Amino acid sequence: MIHEYISYGFDSNVFVIENSKTILVDAGTGMTDSLNRFINSFKIDLVINTHCHIDHVGGDPMNVPIAIGEKDAEDLERGTEKTIFDFVLPFFRGFKVSKRLKDGDIIECGDYRLEVLHTPGHTNGSICLYDEAKKIIFSGDTFFIGGIGRTDLPSGNIEDLRRSLERLAKLDIEKVYPGHGEVGKCDINKILDFWF
Repeated sequence: MIHEYISYGFDSNVFVIENSKTILVDAGTGMTDSLNRFINSFKIDLVINTHCHIDHVGGDPMNVPIAIGEKDAEDLERGTEKTIFDFVLPFFRGFKVSKRLKDGDIIECGDYRLEVLHTPGHTNGSICLYDEAKKIIFSGDTFFIGGIGRTDLPSGNIEDLRRSLERLAKLDIEKVYPGHGEVGKCDINKILDFWF
């Protein structure tokens, strides 16, 4: 089962996959009481961050293994300017990363089989999580329903994002769990036509 916390503020959307283990996909900033209550209502076994920005990682629970794309891992551990933590929390010193995810890695969770897709563009280490059998994708800030993530922040690159979207457009996706905005169906080819 997938539990959704859709954010209408600075926090990212937060998703909890509850099955043979409980996986938290992104965690928001950690500064919203209602979101913290939502996360704390589960016994989280693993956190997967789609990228290293504060609005997705700031609320990562302590003493829970954290996984993130390998190209964002060092930035999350060191709290570099790429995390944009200094924008809100200038004293942030980073989170320990337990698993550096590579393109093609598989994360099993009961009948969920999440394939890690390296999708640079929003950050150079951004990832999506794709379940081919269920035809769902956790897209982080790579794309939203009808939109794309910013590329003007540290390590963002519009051409990388275009290539990532072209790759994702070839997948059979029926439901998108984006980093911001509503969950639903999305035609990535229409996004490509509009933005590129």
